[in-house]
Amino acid sequence: MDLEHYSDEDLKTSFTDYISLIADDNFISLNKLFEEIEGITIEKYIIKRKIERIKELLVYEDLNLDEIALKTRYSSATALSNQFKHETGLTPLHFREFRHNRMTIQEIN
Repeated sequence: MDLEHYSDEDLKTSFTDYISLIADDNFISLNKLFEEIEGITIEKYIIKRKIERIKELLVYEDLNLDEIALKTRYSSATALSNQFKHETGLTPLHFREFRHNRMTIQEIN
């Protein structure tokens, strides 16, 4: 998943469509096998990976939500925020504040 995690290249299609293209249209079979092994669909796996990448960017980079949305291929900061909150229960800004406050407390101790 280097394309999803590290590339700034603009992907003009969804990851599932991209995988389907490179898997010679055997995506349904591949998705079923992936779900049997991992317990989640490829799409859910990609979302979880993207959320982890967003967490990294929120904590370790000085980027605003628009920049993070662009870097992680969301259509907007709103779309990113909605999916992030759905997956984590926190908004990206609350996550950033929580992590920052937690790191500050750890530095004091």
